[in-house]
Amino acid sequence: MPAVLLIVKGSDDPLPLRKHLQYGFLFGLLSNGLLLHWMVFALWHYTPLSVLGYAGTLLLLSFLNAALFAVCGWIVRATGMSILVAFPALWTALDWMVGHFADLRFPWLGLGTSLTGFPTVVQAADIVGARGLTLFLALANTALALAWIGRRDRRRLVRMSGGVLIGVMLAVSYGAVRERTLEMRPLGEVVLVQPNVGAEEKWDRTRQDTIVRALLTLSAAAIEEVFPDLIVWPEVAVPGDLERRPYWKRRISEFALGANTPMVVGALHSEDLSGSCLLYTSDAADDQG
Repeated sequence: MPAVLLIVKGSDDPLPLRKHLQYGFLFGLLSNGLLLHWMVFALWHYTPLSVLGYAGTLLLLSFLNAALFAVCGWIVRATGMSILVAFPALWTALDWMVGHFADLRFPWLGLGTSLTGFPTVVQAADIVGARGLTLFLALANTALALAWIGRRDRRRLVRMSGGVLIGVMLAVSYGAVRERTLEMRPLGEVVLVQPNVGAEEKWDRTRQDTIVRALLTLSAAAIEEVFPDLIVWPEVAVPGDLERRPYWKRRISEFALGANTPMVVGALHSEDLSGSCLLYTSDAADDQG
């Protein structure tokens, strides 16, 4: 809603393009600054340069938001298209772009993803997907912003807010029916294994072998207790590159084979040290990808 209000306000300026670029940049700087503040605190343990990464990410996303505001304003001025159509479509396109922007992608930052805490409402994702939910949310927020702008016009206020209310009711109704009729069946027991190890300890080379042994010990205990169908070591659970520690790969492979239990192992990629996920099957000693 603030984005729509700013775009509408900027359109009244004698230099709307400049105003939209300014508003868009400031909007992106504030909104993404709040959303991504964790980057500094989470990555400071590894390097103080995380501040530069945070700043660079903010600048990129702010420029993208500035472009969104400018393009949306230009389309509305040049074609006469309603912002009720232009803004949701452009926001959804930006949502997709941010989720696929090379090493700075944030696939979980989409507007549709924000509904995961509301399982009944989010059931519509099986029809329209996460981007469809983003489109509907952007459409609803645009309608509410326009209702607020034209609140003196009672018919417009009722039409815009009523449309949003009907949309929410339809989504909730579909979700309620879907939850009651969707057949649920158990697929197996999954065990998540992660030792209580701090970030500084994890990257202490003198403790890394101990951490891997702890992971294997906890996994063995889980097998004896619940007989899982899958064991998961989460993101970067292994404190190092498996390609540079071949004996770690061998021990994990042998463990999965001996326990007859497949394992998904979060580790570092040997080429660019990015996060990756390895699957160790229970019928072969080699990781499968």
